[in-house]
Amino acid sequence: MKTLARGQGGSCPKRDGCHVDRSVFTLIELLVVIAIIAILASILLPSLRQAQDRAHASACLSNIKQLGTGLSLYVQESDLFFPTATAAPGGARVTTLGCGNKGWCDNKNRTGSPGPVRNGYVHWLVNDYVSNWDVWKCPGMRTTVTPNTADQSSYLSSLVIFNASSLPNDYLPLEGCKETALRVSPDVVPLWQDAVTWYEPGAAANMWRSTGVVGNYMTCHGMGLGYGARSQVAFYDGHATTMNLVAWWKLIHSNKPWRKR
Repeated sequence: MKTLARGQGGSCPKRDGCHVDRSVFTLIELLVVIAIIAILASILLPSLRQAQDRAHASACLSNIKQLGTGLSLYVQESDLFFPTATAAPGGARVTTLGCGNKGWCDNKNRTGSPGPVRNGYVHWLVNDYVSNWDVWKCPGMRTTVTPNTADQSSYLSSLVIFNASSLPNDYLPLEGCKETALRVSPDVVPLWQDAVTWYEPGAAANMWRSTGVVGNYMTCHGMGLGYGARSQVAFYDGHATTMNLVAWWKLIHSNKPWRKR
């Protein structure tokens, strides 16, 4: 960087006592500065994205835990019955075996991160105990979510998973059944989790019927071949944790069926 002044090869307006200092970047100096900025950006941006992702995951874990608590309160005040998915608020029960309005076929073969999912208006029942519509929105979800006006939220309801030994003869979802029908420990029964983008080369209509290992999964908190995708999961015993989707899939399939007939 060069400083030009009178008597040092520079020019100066012809005024008495004139003294002008000018700072001038050469082209090389400018290129060096740009290169340094680019290097710093390449180092800092991934760290910033990771910090943002951790913040979103932490917020989602808090949301999920509140949803689990809200659902438990609903069960305790409903004669120990789990809520039932319906086609409309207060309407008839959704009986479609494959998916219907229950959300587990949503986001199949979707490009990019997942969008909102349906849960048969179960969230409308549970929100009476949560009392906060914003809790149904994942801060990492890029798509607009309107849980207070539609059958959509950022989180899947595990109540409607029929994790039976065979299909469709052992259609044993938790929705509408009584808590006393559980045949496994509450700490392995998931209630809510993040929405998931999933790809399945086979004919599986629902994510829990996918292969679990070869499937490609993506949540708002990670993506990859199975093990890279992370989800926040709330369980019926009250705890919430972060799991990769393959671990979740194995948990579902190693504890079936959840309830008695």
